[in-house]
Amino acid sequence: LIVPQTPSFRRASSTDYRQGTQESRTKLVPADAARAARWLAGTPLGFLVDDPSDEALRDAVLERVRWRRYRPGATVQARGALRDTLILVVSGSLAIKALREDDEESDDEEDHLENVERPTVQRAARSQSLSTAVGLDLDDDRTVSSRHAEQSPREKVVATLGPLEALGKFSVVAAAASDQDVSSSPHRVVSHSTEGGTITCELDAASLRDLATERPAALLSYARRTLSRLHRVARFANREFLRMNTCGDSAASLSQDDYSSLKPFASRHAPSTIIKLDDPRKLYVLLEGSVLVGGSLDESRTRRVTAPAVLDGFRFLDDDGRSTTERLRKALQVMASNGPDDHGVVLAKIPEGAFRTNLSIAANASKCLLGVVAAMAPDVRAFTDAGLSRRWLHAGVKLMSRGDLAPDHFYVVVTGRVRVLRYDEDLIEEVEDVSRGGVV
Repeated sequence: LIVPQTPSFRRASSTDYRQGTQESRTKLVPADAARAARWLAGTPLGFLVDDPSDEALRDAVLERVRWRRYRPGATVQARGALRDTLILVVSGSLAIKALREDDEESDDEEDHLENVERPTVQRAARSQSLSTAVGLDLDDDRTVSSRHAEQSPREKVVATLGPLEALGKFSVVAAAASDQDVSSSPHRVVSHSTEGGTITCELDAASLRDLATERPAALLSYARRTLSRLHRVARFANREFLRMNTCGDSAASLSQDDYSSLKPFASRHAPSTIIKLDDPRKLYVLLEGSVLVGGSLDESRTRRVTAPAVLDGFRFLDDDGRSTTERLRKALQVMASNGPDDHGVVLAKIPEGAFRTNLSIAANASKCLLGVVAAMAPDVRAFTDAGLSRRWLHAGVKLMSRGDLAPDHFYVVVTGRVRVLRYDEDLIEEVEDVSRGGVV
């Protein structure tokens, strides 16, 4: 994707923003709204402006994002701040700083937020994992070097971010889905550019929730391209490799609300009916009654899920390339439970096309998608809190070469395979192929 030229800005006037600025940062507005929208379309926020020519959409997005310039060394996100904002670098760079281990128990920096409860950081989370450093979002598809970054006696730079890189790509959506469970950052993010400071584009959870309510198709696209992939890796690492007991994914509970707009897609099922959720292109929403997940009347081997809830939402968002036939083979079965009135259950089946064409269901469709994202959060947080991160390798790319310094970590193969070779007097000997679940 070719990204258009970086937009130009002017200083915001009192009529552009509400009062309240800090000396370390300047609030900006784009000099050309259309150019700014075209630029956003090629960034991690592009899912919001997939049609930059749509003026109503463009204005709705630009009203909600914030553009800021930070002077060199200024704090962009303080240690202990809530991770409820996506921060995209427009120009300049950001440095992610962690306390050195000897100083983690005595953090009294001047720029630390006052009256903010100190976050608990597990020792395992102190590793230099890029995903952990920036808050549940980035892929480690490159080696991050901090050798030339400015170091303070009490801090160390664990990662740097340049133009078009962002932090908070998962955490902002998780915060939009559930504002009751927003984590605090154990790191400090500062402007790292020495010339002209750093310009950022920022979107908070409340604004994302508003935009998602208006455009559920955009949220669906983002969840499939980015969030589902991260969750799939985290789930494999947690459950199949680390054997961690994280919460189940058979259902995502929703807030008690009016979901009547989804009833045109619903049908009623009698008590004790086995329901096979066999269409991966439909989102199944339980509107009335309860079901036993597992397809058995023996509740000791099943879990009761009560409406409103999304059933098997992870599979709907899954885009791992499996054929529809294979996904159908793994379809979840549930049993309509015997409720107090014996009226069975009401289950809505929403086709993915309705997210784009049926505006009457937009608000409820967004609530359902955000509910699924909220159910993803425990697996993703457990993954990053353990100091883990992802790294994508194209076919033929070397993970390590002979003579390299031995890393202070190991790799677990999630998909594909890694071939281990040994060189002996110009002869190459294949030692083994490491596949899914193997360690390098």
